[in-house]
Amino acid sequence: MSQAFDKIAPAYVHLERLLFGSRLQAMRCAFLNRVTQSKKVLLVGEGPGSFLAELLKANQVGFVTVVEPSARMISLARSRVKEKDLDRVSFLRSTLEEADLSRSYDAACTICFWDCFTEADIRSLFPKMSGCIKRGGNWLNVDFCESGPSLPAFNFLLLRVLYGFFNLATSIEARRVVNVEPIANSNGLHSLQCNQDEIFPIKAQFFEKRFQPDHL
Repeated sequence: MSQAFDKIAPAYVHLERLLFGSRLQAMRCAFLNRVTQSKKVLLVGEGPGSFLAELLKANQVGFVTVVEPSARMISLARSRVKEKDLDRVSFLRSTLEEADLSRSYDAACTICFWDCFTEADIRSLFPKMSGCIKRGGNWLNVDFCESGPSLPAFNFLLLRVLYGFFNLATSIEARRVVNVEPIANSNGLHSLQCNQDEIFPIKAQFFEKRFQPDHL
């Protein structure tokens, strides 16, 4: 999958702007104010660095570990990091499944990441991500959702077109967006806040780690 995302990396930002304007980026940053003091932040599947740049600007005290399998995406993300912040970022070219995540984090962020996976894959991968978050830590998740507050026919069609494109371009197996909140709950994460875009099927969620599940 990493090589497939390498191929679409140069067009990724332009495609986003064409389809969503600034709305997707606004949703990415909806809860940035909740992680400004997090000292260790895990960022999974960042892509071209749109969120990372804003995170480093808002959080002046933290160290960010970025897990991203695409070398081209990492190159784009690194190019958006200011020189003064380069020593606060570590890029791991790896899938979440294969990444060495032995430390604990104050916060984890997943931006348009889980929509690439089937429910079975999410249930398999999620404990690794959530297990890295310390008790009392936070998880910020931004993703698409199958239902929107308005224009249901438009949103349904938009998601089917997006999945059709990414299925062909990157060979992802997912065909719909999975609601990850019940999976998060079973892994000790409690929802504190949720924002949903007024037009597009995009939402931002903010969770707190309440307990460490027995299966971890």
